[in-house]
Amino acid sequence: MTFPPLNKLYDPKCTRCELHANAQHVCIPSSGASNKFHCLVVGEAPGRNEDEQNAPFVGRSGWLLDRELTRAFKVDNPRVLIPVTNAVKCRPSSSDGTYNATPQYPDINTCVDAYLTHEIFLLDARIILALGNVAAQALLDVTGVGMLRESWHALDTKVERWVLVTYHPAYVLRQGLDSTAAQQFRDDITEFAWQVEKGIK
Repeated sequence: MTFPPLNKLYDPKCTRCELHANAQHVCIPSSGASNKFHCLVVGEAPGRNEDEQNAPFVGRSGWLLDRELTRAFKVDNPRVLIPVTNAVKCRPSSSDGTYNATPQYPDINTCVDAYLTHEIFLLDARIILALGNVAAQALLDVTGVGMLRESWHALDTKVERWVLVTYHPAYVLRQGLDSTAAQQFRDDITEFAWQVEKGIK
């Protein structure tokens, strides 16, 4: 299988699934293209803010994610070194565009085949953080963050690609920054950073 360069991977005219029809920006690219650490953060899908700004994790969820990545990696601008993307590249929304929606399995599969698999290869991502159930389903074909947390899951044992699953920042924000979920999210990102810096043996 051949892969285009990362900057040519994303197709702003993509019509592979139905989500493009209501999206303001089609096929939102990843933020950050460095593969220095051979890692990748995978979220679920763009929300309203991401759709408007054509970038992943720019709303409150992005603020929380950046805060915890900054703390764990001890860098001022974590997106420079740590690529962040979504499993689904277009915003799933209600028919009138008012509310964000959960992407459905066919849309997830389409984006995985067309984009996420390529991103992982092009970035040579060996250590991957999955944020939420959609990301877990896209990468591991299973869901249940509470069950999947605190373990590393093999994505590709031949080249040692591993996935750590944690809560989506939006879920953490709904629970509250003083909640158990927030502490677990913090712990998981600390574990992710530690493994990125040393590599999984």
